[in-house]
Amino acid sequence: MQAVNNVPYGQGYFQRRYRDEHETGGLFLQKATHDLDVVNNLLGMRPVEVCAMISKVVYRGDEPEGMRCDKCPKADSCTESPKNLKRYFNEERWDLGCCFAKDTGNEDSGSVLARYPNGLHCVYTQNFVVRKKAACRKIRLVGYRGTLEFDWYTNQLSVLMHDSGITETIDFTSGDAWHWGGDAMLTESFANCILMGETSVAPLEAGMDSVLTCLAARASAKERRFVCVEDFRNW
Repeated sequence: MQAVNNVPYGQGYFQRRYRDEHETGGLFLQKATHDLDVVNNLLGMRPVEVCAMISKVVYRGDEPEGMRCDKCPKADSCTESPKNLKRYFNEERWDLGCCFAKDTGNEDSGSVLARYPNGLHCVYTQNFVVRKKAACRKIRLVGYRGTLEFDWYTNQLSVLMHDSGITETIDFTSGDAWHWGGDAMLTESFANCILMGETSVAPLEAGMDSVLTCLAARASAKERRFVCVEDFRNW
């Protein structure tokens, strides 16, 4: 399995409340957890061991600690200033922390290699420095007879046949729904659990599994070694 998330709004993790990695736990825990949750759900199991690596090569610098955009003398020229970001987003907030200050936390890219109980492995990569059409969020399940690929940004599921070379594509429409309609589905499932005793489509155990995976990945990146996911069960 191969998964990638190239985030086009990544500066938000370095300007707003997410920028304090000591409070949020880093971007494996804040972002990768969602994609690894999907991976675990598709495979129907949690990984037993992970190896991870992170890097921070863009969102770092020598600007003073505590620097904010409304106090910065470089607001006109900085690529991440509210003035310039307004070209990409429909807002202009000046109370943002500096992406290039000494106290800016979080990695700006990271990768996880996860091994599952049946021997299958998944490689996942995320980064936070892309923009516009470079955005990408995909999952690929590679088999012997064919490959399945789902693309969040195009809302397409593709089935690529290895033998015939035929590709079948299914289009989905999520409209303007938050998180591609996921929020509405989770809310409906929760209500049905309470009102009608149905089984949740996303039980708490599934969320804990992805969190354990991310905690193990964070430890692996820090300690530069393979880490057993189960070691974090009682963390």
